[in-house]
Amino acid sequence: MAKSRSKIYLIIISLLLIINIALVWFFVISKPARPDDGRLGITEMLKNEVGFDEAQMKQALEMKKRHREKIKPYFDEVRKAKESFYVLLQNPQVSDSVRKAAAAVIGQKQEELDMAIFSNFNEIRQLCKPDQLIKFDSSMQQIVKHMIANPRRGRQPETKDSTNKNN
Repeated sequence: MAKSRSKIYLIIISLLLIINIALVWFFVISKPARPDDGRLGITEMLKNEVGFDEAQMKQALEMKKRHREKIKPYFDEVRKAKESFYVLLQNPQVSDSVRKAAAAVIGQKQEELDMAIFSNFNEIRQLCKPDQLIKFDSSMQQIVKHMIANPRRGRQPETKDSTNKNN
């Protein structure tokens, strides 16, 4: 009787182990690389929906690389302006004028960031052939809607060390 119980336990444990390995493989190893919700990124959109050819894609990828390098400081400045604004919470006697001035800095930095992004999208639009413009404009509206709704999509959370090293 004890032998048959230990065999049953061994079979159950083996099955559970196999199921766990299968689940890990399914959810971690075989998961396809794609954006969080299945939406296409701008690069994929340009190729698949707008119909960019190889030369256009090469130019767009070069622009994307330059754009990322260019806007990183803008994101840093917006973050720092917001940190400075919310530090004001530590002083209950802070005046309205100081709060408004700090909020205005956030608005100014955000405007600079948005203008840089707008300029980049406009440069990419200039790569379009006449027959691609309607597709580009339509697709960009969808990307912009998602970008506005999820401004931090795809960004890694910052650690305390990474936020303090620039201060």
